[in-house]
Amino acid sequence: MSGPAIIGIGSVSIDELLYVERHPGTDGKSPLTGSRQAFGGLSGTALVAAARLGARCAYAGRLGTDDASLAVENNLRRHGVDTSLAARSTLCGVVRAVITVSAQPPGRSILYQKTGLIGAHPTEPAAEVLVAARVLLCDANGADGALRAARLMRSHGGAVVGDLEVDAGLSGAVMALLAEIDHLILAQHDATALCGSPDPALCVQRLWTPRRVLVAVTSGAQGCWWRDATAAVRHQPAFPVTISDSTGCGDVFHGAYAEALTRGLPVDACLRWAAAAAALKASGAPGHDGCPRAAQVHALLAAHPQGVPRAITMH
Repeated sequence: MSGPAIIGIGSVSIDELLYVERHPGTDGKSPLTGSRQAFGGLSGTALVAAARLGARCAYAGRLGTDDASLAVENNLRRHGVDTSLAARSTLCGVVRAVITVSAQPPGRSILYQKTGLIGAHPTEPAAEVLVAARVLLCDANGADGALRAARLMRSHGGAVVGDLEVDAGLSGAVMALLAEIDHLILAQHDATALCGSPDPALCVQRLWTPRRVLVAVTSGAQGCWWRDATAAVRHQPAFPVTISDSTGCGDVFHGAYAEALTRGLPVDACLRWAAAAAALKASGAPGHDGCPRAAQVHALLAAHPQGVPRAITMH
């Protein structure tokens, strides 16, 4: 059997989802309309999304030996993600998160705790295993290990698809990792924190370097702004769906984009595929069970051809 086309080394998590009609605000109260446990994480959700779309995927980040880590591993395997490359240790763990999801207006709040060492291992997986894959999915968790892996992939012609959340700070390793990511896809609030501007198109321009293949800034229902080596900033509209839960949509976007890359699609087609997959996740079931299958994405793309990217004017 062939090895994985996509390797992920970032965070994985167990999420407790709490549903309310409206967020109560500071010192407020609100009755729960429902609750459930789900699995998430930047790399965990992206890998599941890519696997459910048909890619061969493996998780090669850190896992603990506790019940939470075992549950995360079993869930990844259930969705077709190989976990044999994971670095296991009693010192490692997974992210635990409590996510409050409101119906009106649609939105969420996330409280999280990192227990143990999280994300990329500093020396694993082996170099020859990494470079045999076509795409690396990474984030800032375990930044030193992610930097090692990204440099190996770049030196052997592989693609590095990165998602950096800046709420935990920007260490030297994180900034060095940022420079190595050649397919950079950021949520608008993270791009704004990095660039100092609320304008996603301007953030795209500021984050662009000649070493990159793509820079994209996603903005939920507003779509995403992106550019490649052609130097024109373009806009990919979001696809019209009824939103039930936006948790994990950005991670699905990354995973679907990576899956499309493994099929050799051009950047604009990869982004359109990713936008459709993320929209379906927003309208689907919570957790990884809501990650769409390829037939669903094809159907949405066929139903809404107006989703083709268009050029925009810089402000």
